[in-house]
Amino acid sequence: MKIKTVNNYYTDENTYIVYDENTKNGLVIDPGYKCDGILKAAQDDGVNIKYVLITHCHYDHISDMEQLREKTGAKLVSGDKASIKTNALRKMRNSTI
Repeated sequence: MKIKTVNNYYTDENTYIVYDENTKNGLVIDPGYKCDGILKAAQDDGVNIKYVLITHCHYDHISDMEQLREKTGAKLVSGDKASIKTNALRKMRNSTI
């Protein structure tokens, strides 16, 4: 397993890309950084983003969540207390991951 940190210097927020070095399948934690920067960081290591994990719903942790999901087809993962109020989450609540 490898963890790559992408820092958003404007809000001092970190986005993490966690992936299996063999399969290159991974997830993004708290995509508050610009979507294109996250995609470039993942592509630099050949990572296939399968999931987007949200730890909590501050704007600096979810600002590019939907754009990243649209571009990668990644599934959204969050706890019930994350309070994400998006159509994507409402759909995901009734499906399995």
